[in-house]
Formats: sequence, C-alpha cells, structure tokens
Amino acid sequence: MATWEVRWDGGYRRYREGRPVAGEALPSDLLTVGMGDDDVPWAHLLPLLWPRETPPGPEEGVEAEALLYRAVARAQAAPAALKFSWNHFLLGHPLGRWLEEAYRWPADEEGQKKERWVPYPGHRERLSALPAAPHQGSVGEIFGSGGVLAQLFPQFERRPGQEAMARAVEETLQKGGFLVAEAGTGSGKSLAYLLPALGRREGRAVVATRTLQLQEQLLHHDLPLALAASGPGKRAALLKGQAHYLCLRRWDELRRQGGAGQDPVFLAQVASWLHLTQDGDLGELPHSSLPVPLGVEPHACARRACPFFDDCFVWKARREAEKASLLVVNHALLLTDARRGGDLLPPYDVVIVDEAHHLEEAAAQHLGATIPRDLWRRYLREMASLPWPRELEKEASATLKRAGEALEDFFSALGRWGGTDEEKRWRDGDPKVAEAGERWGSRLEELGHLLGRGEAESESSFPFGGWRQIVAETIHHLNLWLHPPGGWVSFWQRPKGRDELQLSPLDAGSYLQEKLLSRVHAAVFTSATLSVAGDLSPFARRLGLTHYETLQTPSPFHYREQALVMVPVDLPGGSWDEVAPFLGELARISEGRALFLFTSYRALKACREALDRLRLDITFLSQGEDGSRSELLAALRQRGRVVLLGTQSFWEGVDLPGDLLRLVVVDRIPFPRPNLPRLEALKESLQEAGEPWFFRLHVVPAATLLQQAFGRLIRTAYDQGLFVLLDDRILYRSYGLLLLRSLPPASFLQGTREELLAAAQGFLQGTLSPFRFQSLEEVAEHLKKRRS
Repeated sequence: MATWEVRWDGGYRRYREGRPVAGEALPSDLLTVGMGDDDVPWAHLLPLLWPRETPPGPEEGVEAEALLYRAVARAQAAPAALKFSWNHFLLGHPLGRWLEEAYRWPADEEGQKKERWVPYPGHRERLSALPAAPHQGSVGEIFGSGGVLAQLFPQFERRPGQEAMARAVEETLQKGGFLVAEAGTGSGKSLAYLLPALGRREGRAVVATRTLQLQEQLLHHDLPLALAASGPGKRAALLKGQAHYLCLRRWDELRRQGGAGQDPVFLAQVASWLHLTQDGDLGELPHSSLPVPLGVEPHACARRACPFFDDCFVWKARREAEKASLLVVNHALLLTDARRGGDLLPPYDVVIVDEAHHLEEAAAQHLGATIPRDLWRRYLREMASLPWPRELEKEASATLKRAGEALEDFFSALGRWGGTDEEKRWRDGDPKVAEAGERWGSRLEELGHLLGRGEAESESSFPFGGWRQIVAETIHHLNLWLHPPGGWVSFWQRPKGRDELQLSPLDAGSYLQEKLLSRVHAAVFTSATLSVAGDLSPFARRLGLTHYETLQTPSPFHYREQALVMVPVDLPGGSWDEVAPFLGELARISEGRALFLFTSYRALKACREALDRLRLDITFLSQGEDGSRSELLAALRQRGRVVLLGTQSFWEGVDLPGDLLRLVVVDRIPFPRPNLPRLEALKESLQEAGEPWFFRLHVVPAATLLQQAFGRLIRTAYDQGLFVLLDDRILYRSYGLLLLRSLPPASFLQGTREELLAAAQGFLQGTLSPFRFQSLEEVAEHLKKRRS
C-alpha cells in the first residue's frame, strides 16, 4: 500500500493502511492529496465523490482527516458499474491511482452506510413532498387564517395582498383576458398564482420564469405546498429545453471512445452524477458551463429509433409534462415553442409569466434568430463524421471544407467591419461583408443538397434529415440577417469573445401577440418591478396590450424603518481613488456584508483597483476574477467581512436575507447604453413616428433595474440596510422624480460623504431613528413642488 500525504492550508499528515503514520523520510510510494499542485487536488477528488454538492476543502488537520475517511468510505461504497466507469476514464491518471488505493484500505462498514450513493430526489418526488388536503375549497378558504394553507404549513401567515392577487388571478383565468399584477417583495405572489392555476377543473397552465433561482424556489417550496393545498389528483411538472438534459446516446459514444481527448476528471464526475440523477438535468452539475456538449439536440435526436429512447431523460420529462395540469418552464422555452408553432410543449390554454419585466427582452431574442460562429464550427465537425454513403464521402469532405472556409471568411469580414466594438448594427453597408455572407449562404445551399442526397441514398433518413433542416433554417435566417425586412434589426455581437449574428423584431409586443398571446384563453404577467412611479401602462404598451386588468399589491415590509437610501452630493468626478475611501468606510461600518453593483465592468475593475490600494481589513471579491457567481455568493454567506463587486448578473436573483447583506452600493443610474443596436433602431422608429423615446427606452429600464438592485437589500421583514446611489443626477434631472417614486417607500438622506457616514453608522447601530430622516415620498413631493 502507498503512503498518503494529506495536505491542508498550513500543514500535512501521512496515512498508511487507514492509519496516521509518523516519520519525516519521504517514502518512494508517496501519494499526495490536498492543496495546490498535488497529485490529487481536493478540487478534483471532492466533485468526483460528491458530484452535485461538493464539500469544501479542509482548512485544518482535523477536517482533513475526517474528509479523507469520508472520501475513502464513499469510494468503497460506490456501485460496481460506477467503479468501472471511473477506471475507464481515469486509467493512468493520478485520481485513478488514488481510487485504487482507496479500494485497498480496510473496509469501514459503518462509514460506507453513511456514505451510500442514494439517488437525488427527482422533480416528481420533490413536488409530492407534502400530503394532499382532502379538498381544495375557495380562495378564501385556502388563504384564510384557519384555512388549508395554515393547516398544512403552521408558519403560514395570512397576507391580504397575496389573497387579493389570488382572487384577481382566479377571476382572470375564469373569464379570460390579461392581468398585469405587480406584487411587492414578500407578498407571496408565487402561491397567489399557483393555487388558482391548479384549481381549474380542466385545461393546462404554463408558468414561465426567467431565473433558475425562482424555478428552484417553486420546485422546492411553493409548488409542493400549492399541490398539497389543491387536493388530490393534481399534477405539476418542470420542463426544460432539450439541451438541458443529458443525451444518453452522446454519453455512450463518449464512453466508448474513452473520452475522446476530453478532460478525464470531468467525465468521471459526470459518470458519478449519472449514477445519482433521476432527471438527467445537467443543471444539477456544479459547472457554470460544460466543457463538453452533453445535451440533447433536436437535429441529432433519433427519437423512437434511438436505442436509448426508453430511458431518455427528455422523453421522460415530456411524458410527465403530458400528464400535468401545470407546467413550469423558462421564458426561452415558452417563446421558442411559440415561434415554432407549439411543437415543444403540450397544448395549454393559460400562461402565467413571472419575472415578466424581462419578457420583452426575451421575446426580442427568442422570437428572432441567433447564428453563433462556434456552434457552426462544431456542426461542420459533426457533419464530417456522419455515416455518408461511400459514393458521397469525397464530395461530402470537399463540400464541408468549402462551407467551413466560407464560414471563417464571413465572420472574419464581420470582425474587420466591427473593429473593436462588442456589437454593431448591420445596415447592409459593407459590400465585403455582404459578399462573404452570400458566399457562405451558397456553400450552405450546396451542403443542404448533399444532405438531401445522403438522406435519400442511405438506409436510414436519420440523421441526415435533422441536419438538412438545420442548414435550411440557417440559410433562411442568414438571408433575413443580410437583408432585414421592415420591423426587424440585424446586428453582430461577440458576447465573451464569441462571434454571433442576431436577428430581432423591433416591436416584440406585436410579435408576442401574434405568436403566443393570441393562442391562449388567459395570461397573467407578474413581477415585483413592473411599474414606473406606480404606473403599469408603460409595461403593458411594451407587450402590445390594449385591454387588460391591473393589480398592485404592496410589500408587507416596513421599508421606512428597514432601509435608508443615501445619495452623496459631494463626490468628485472621474477618479475612483477619491471615491474609494468613502466606499471603504461604508464597508467598515457594515462589517463587509455588502454588494457593490456597477453599470460596466470597466468601472468595476477601476473601483476594485482603488479599493485594493487602500489595504483595508476587508475581503473584496470581483465578478470575473475571483470565482463564479455561485462561488462569490457562497463566500459572502460563509465569511464575515466580505464585499462582492458585480455587474449585470448580480442586480437581480441574489437572495441574501438577514445579516448576510446590509449594504448595497450602485455606481450610476443604470441607463442602457445608447448605441445598443436594437435600442438604436427602436429610437429611430419612435422618432419617425413622432413619439417620445427617452422615457420608454431609457427611464423605464433604469427604473426597473434600480428597483431590482434595491430588492437585493430587503428580503425579509427582519432585514435592515443601506442603499447608496453614487449618482446625484437623480436629485436634479427631470427623470429623477420618476426614478425616486419607483423605489420602495424607504427613508432618505442626501448630503456630504461625512454626513452620510455618520448617518449610516447610527442607522445600522440603531442609535438614529429612521424617522429622523425624510421619507422617499416626502423627497419626491418636495422635488415636484420645486420644479413646478
């Protein structure tokens, strides 16, 4: 047996045959596990054995020893088929040697029992976690103080706003039409729409969310409770796009090829997860992006002809969806299904859109078309390995080569045309780009004809038919991109350095009406941030709604006492080195536990560099530098004096209740960039029609984002914190009044940095009453009078 040297932050210990051993001489058969560049880093070992929820690496010897014994017991308890997969992928890898040694250690039967490989609860198990009530009853009976919810959930508190929303949703679903419902944070809107949707006697409702966080909240908490309260016989299901489910055929090909040059550690981790998952949902893997495409793709799916069809995760999910009276999907799947005429979701007559403030943006993206360069590179590689009839092999190779060359020429021409821009609107103004695009289109037409011949001459039409459809769709969208029809905008962009074409409708609302809303009996649009200064009509206009009901239920939180909004009036312009001491002192007062939000990554980086130069006793972590979004949020939850610096993805979907977050700082009013291609085209369209454009295109999205940023701060009735806006334009520009009135009714203070720091200290320590400050309503009223 080898001697194991287990390392942690600041020390090491050696083990042999399951016991610690002494001695400083370096054994020739040493196997290390732990920190840094060791043979087996904790970062490789732990996800292999705990593929979904990786325990953290140890910081001291006691933790290291306990984790080592747990890891050995878990490796020994693994099913034989999984051990075979590990050996298959990790043969010759240091991690494979670690496993061989772990199998030789003395068996710990008690430890193996604790570390059993128990399957994760599937979606269906999680949804049926609570016993069903004997009958449903009316909305009043369900939400009443002695009603069904109170009986099922002893902590349930009756909320008038929640009950009012449930009644409004119930009425809309019964009579038909549209409801726009803004429900303040903490009002319980999820149950307010789930219960009426489940209470219908027939038909199917689709609930569409944008963020994974809300889907998880529905799946783990709200939906099981709603199902139980709705009585027996009700079923719900979660359905994602095909690419979110592991393709068993693709996985089998990878396994047969021994990994085909891919990262063996990642593939071994997937093998571990596959022995635990019931849903095959790739989102269960702790990876922000997968290094290998593993999801199901429509063009490569043989459906019933696939040898793995009976066990296919996609078709299992679809069969569950067919039996459900309520489906939970995301915005992308809802809109893609609408664009394709309804071939992805089972029929439904009611749609409820949560996080609806994102619907127009999502419609512009998913009701249009995207052509990514990297994806087409992969498509061409995959088509090269198709089972071409022998007589077409040489022609296929030559055709694919020409198509690949034309692809690269086209995107190279786009790159030269785009220059240093991250995105640029196409106006049919560069003949070299147009010529290269037409040439790529011609090469794709040749490829389409060849795929048609392959489909006709091969023994099976699969997979040629699926590929031919992909090629035909791309030709169609490419032609539209090169020559956009009226009401559409074409642009080139490179998110994270990856080139892609985007084709979007300008009036997403009318397209949404045509493709989705005209097909349903009733629709509900809800969010905590739909209005501007209490007005819901701007949101309704963006969706093309003309006849609709509205509802606004306030948050149950006491914002006046819980939050203090501050705007410094003496900030120097242009230098983060002059602003950083103020931010550092705010972070000291809040003892870390802060979120600094920026409207650009450039500002984030400059601020972080300025803060680092101060050498404060606070840990600053930046998006894009210090870990993934989930890792940064985990660091804030686990440590004390931590400040996160983030851009767009941190403005919403962050849930840090209680003392986890006490300070939110926003660098500027979050107006969208004026040169965004779709925004630029919309501005031109509105100007031609003689309509005001600044309010719709800049003030409305800025108000929504400010509300979302504020919403990170107060998550429960017991939270308290500071919201600091480093932009005093809100105090004297005409749009400032609307932005202030869009925020919750918190306390407010404008003043010098010195005055704000003193107030911040007193507010958080409880030595200053919130009523010493003005309320936001009083400030807004004062500004209104001053301007009039």
